[in-house]
Amino acid sequence: LIDTEIFLQIRAREFTNQSWQNRPNLSTTELLNDADDEDKAANFSLYDKLNRQKIESPNLLYMIDHVNRLSLWVATEILSRNTTAEMADLTKYFYVVAHRCLELCNIH
Repeated sequence: LIDTEIFLQIRAREFTNQSWQNRPNLSTTELLNDADDEDKAANFSLYDKLNRQKIESPNLLYMIDHVNRLSLWVATEILSRNTTAEMADLTKYFYVVAHRCLELCNIH
């Protein structure tokens, strides 16, 4: 559901102007350094930062970041297992979940 909400925010123009390909370095560390005080850093929002920088594709960039973080989480979970058998089991589990999402037309 989170993916759908993010995806529905993307406007067609965000894809066609391809401004997302020439985005500035938006690493979390750099963005947090730009915060005025610790309270802002605690309430850090990548989406808000993208909007403040006048990025022409904030929703698309947010979706890309979300998918990248999700992929990193899956890889981290698999590689954090102690044995290759556990890694294989978890890989199979994520495959089953992904296949079920595809069957439900949830491709986000």
